[in-house]
Amino acid sequence: MNNIQTILNSTKRSGGCSMNPITGAIPTTGFMVGSNKEFERKLPRINYGDIKAYADDFAQQFKAPKGNVFLGTWDNTRGLTYLDVSVNYLSKAGALRKARAIGELEIYDVKNEICIPVTA
Repeated sequence: MNNIQTILNSTKRSGGCSMNPITGAIPTTGFMVGSNKEFERKLPRINYGDIKAYADDFAQQFKAPKGNVFLGTWDNTRGLTYLDVSVNYLSKAGALRKARAIGELEIYDVKNEICIPVTA
């Protein structure tokens, strides 16, 4: 199975996914936060072509040398799926700083699999 299909299957199965579409890397620790509001996409339903097009559009970001950039997906309760270029921060404080700077509402704690409000 290719990385795009894995991202799609995981999103449909569990409501979200963080994976680098080029390398297949998946974060196992740290805190996820969007990198730039301009990269965010909201779609009513996603399919393979949507994820592939998004990965192609932002391929340069996913090739970042640090290896901490991922394609993040998540379903909200209003029937939308979000796609984003997400960055993995090892420190909670760093992730919260970035989230506040770009107007995010939450960060995601990878290890504990929970969302943390930016006000925390």
